Formats: sequence, C-alpha cells, structure tokens
Amino acid sequence: QPWWMASSAKAVAVFVAGVLNIVGAGSVGDASVLFMLLCLIPFVLLFGLGVPLVQPLHWFDFGKGAGPVQWGKAISMLTWNLCGFDAAGHVVEEVKDYSDFPRAVIGCLLLTTLTYLLPILVGTSVNQNYDDWQ
Repeated sequence: QPWWMASSAKAVAVFVAGVLNIVGAGSVGDASVLFMLLCLIPFVLLFGLGVPLVQPLHWFDFGKGAGPVQWGKAISMLTWNLCGFDAAGHVVEEVKDYSDFPRAVIGCLLLTTLTYLLPILVGTSVNQNYDDWQ
C-alpha cells in the first residue's frame, strides 16, 4: 500500500473533524452519535448471528485449556474499558435539570456493560478453542 493512501486518509479524517468543529457543537454531537452507531455494528452482528449458536453451559467452563487467569491484567483491562464516566462530572454544570444526570450516567454504564458482556457471552459460548482468541 503506497504511503500516500494512509496520509490521504489521515488528512481527510483531520479535515472532517475540523469542519465539524467549525460548524458547531450540534454537528459534533450528531456526528458522535453516527460514529457510535457505526462502531456498534460489529457487536450487534456478532450478537445477532451468534445467539442461535449459544450454549450457556460453556459460560461456566472457566478457562479449560486457556491457562491460569491473569487477574492483574483482567482487572486492568476492565478498568480501562469502563473508564470515562468520571469525565461527565466536568460538564455537569451545563446540565439544566440535575435530576436527569444520574439517570443518564447509570444508563450509559448499563449500555456500556451490555456492549461488552453480550458479545463476550456469545463468543465464549460459540468458540471454545481459546487459542483462536489470541
């Protein structure tokens, strides 16, 4: 792949982000929703296509053939994946009705947890060959 293709893609991404910021905060919010939906498509497809193949008994087959659990790395990964909720506190002063804020944070936490949990449950149930997960 020529160097100019990667550079062009980067330049287009910077240009689009710049235009969105110049147009205003509303366009940034709308684009964020669109990008979020695009990012969720693989997870939805994995879950939707994998549900008919789910074998729930495999969820309790902890680590056979996968080696010992590396709890430090597992907890670090979970913490990294679920970080960012504290960032909402930086903009709480912009919220007009504070009663909506805790509900929004709880809803976001639940949706984020489901986004991780559902594909993992499907994936670990369908494919028990842990070497494929490397």
